[in-house]
Amino acid sequence: FFCSPVSSAGLPSFNLIFPFLLLEKLERLASECVVAIKTHLTLQINAEEDEAVALIKDNPKFFFSFAKKKRKVQSSVGPLKTLDGSLTDDPLEKAEILQSQYVKVFSDPNAVNVDVALEDIEEKSTTSFSLPPALKRL
Repeated sequence: FFCSPVSSAGLPSFNLIFPFLLLEKLERLASECVVAIKTHLTLQINAEEDEAVALIKDNPKFFFSFAKKKRKVQSSVGPLKTLDGSLTDDPLEKAEILQSQYVKVFSDPNAVNVDVALEDIEEKSTTSFSLPPALKRL
């Protein structure tokens, strides 16, 4: 401290009160700045909206581009259940879950299952092949 914590009159010294007064003043100034910024932004947004409405007859593209720019629709995929029943927020896991679901729903029923086709080929190649009796008579 620059001087004793208690003045000669028995009151707290100015050096102890000063930081609290400064803090209160800074908090008040910060609050006033926040209000001023919000007010300025509100006035700016209102001016842009008024301009868009005023130009709607002359330039409809401007209005619709303004409306599109101000649209706040953002969709996101929420947590998904994994095979073990737990929820996941991991983007890679969610992508794999959605891909497997897509494959199940949108697979072509007439498509050849590669694994089954390979098994059939292997089985036929290991067994002896004989011509049917009708072909032998030809």
